[in-house]
Amino acid sequence: EFKGGGGTNATCVMEYVEAMNEAPDFVLMLTDGIMDPIAPKDPTKWVWLITKGGKMWPGETERRMKARQLDIPDVKAPDSVR
Repeated sequence: EFKGGGGTNATCVMEYVEAMNEAPDFVLMLTDGIMDPIAPKDPTKWVWLITKGGKMWPGETERRMKARQLDIPDVKAPDSVR
């Protein structure tokens, strides 16, 4: 089962991406969206997949980033990884 609980810190991802010698074609983030907002230099390259019930702030910022709410069924991990 995918569950969020907050505490995601996307600042370190943003800093890593912006320090790269060659900019990536896109940055894909999978999160519940419960975090402090970030403001990347090129928000058009950021795509956010927000878990069901998560906060959709990336699509609501002044410089809108692409954000989509996921509606996926609960997935249970095999007993071997619990």
